[in-house]
Amino acid sequence: MEKTNQSDSEYRDFIDKEFKQDGFKIIRDSEKIEFFKDKNYFTVLTVLREKPMTVKEITVKYNQKIEEKSKIFNWTERERTARLRTDKTLYRYIKDLVRTDFIVQAGQRVVLGRTITEALFARTAVLFFLDEEPIEWWESRVGEKTIEKIAELMELYLDIPKPSTDCIKKLVIKIVKFNQKEFFKVFEQGAEKASKVVYSSERLEINRAVQIVNIILAIIKSDEYEQELRDCLGL
Repeated sequence: MEKTNQSDSEYRDFIDKEFKQDGFKIIRDSEKIEFFKDKNYFTVLTVLREKPMTVKEITVKYNQKIEEKSKIFNWTERERTARLRTDKTLYRYIKDLVRTDFIVQAGQRVVLGRTITEALFARTAVLFFLDEEPIEWWESRVGEKTIEKIAELMELYLDIPKPSTDCIKKLVIKIVKFNQKEFFKVFEQGAEKASKVVYSSERLEINRAVQIVNIILAIIKSDEYEQELRDCLGL
């Protein structure tokens, strides 16, 4: 398949006929899960949500993301600069992501009037889902802080004494485990239909939809969780 830029005067992109992007992939390998969580690799994958890109394009988009975050989080000049990346560094990230099957060389860009070609890289799936044991994350430092914030927000919203973080963590892990089990079961048993749902959706649409579905799945089990939640909150 051939794609061109708007002016059709600078380059042409040729996408390999063999390239096929999956609608979704469920990631279970521990090494791949860690790659996905790494902010550097994750930013590359986020950039590639748009379309297949060259290393140079990925670098530009990557650094644009850093500039955006710098403004949001008020990073110092030193902090901002430390997070910017060169083509060489991004190419190393890309090689790692190719090795772990998150991205693949999907075609080539031909610069018109010159003998230059550049590799085009793309995600191997529209969406990646991590199938990991949730207790591992919830017992991490970040997970513990998240539980602490949940307890503080419950205190604020319900105007109650701050609930036990141990109690909340136990219930959260139970809910997350149930949601993962049901979610992955549906996607794997109906892989073809699930892929069609993903392909026919904008990324923001499907991401928000998944969030709401997870809430609905928890509501379905509300009879089982309700008393435990009330006991936890002292209601």
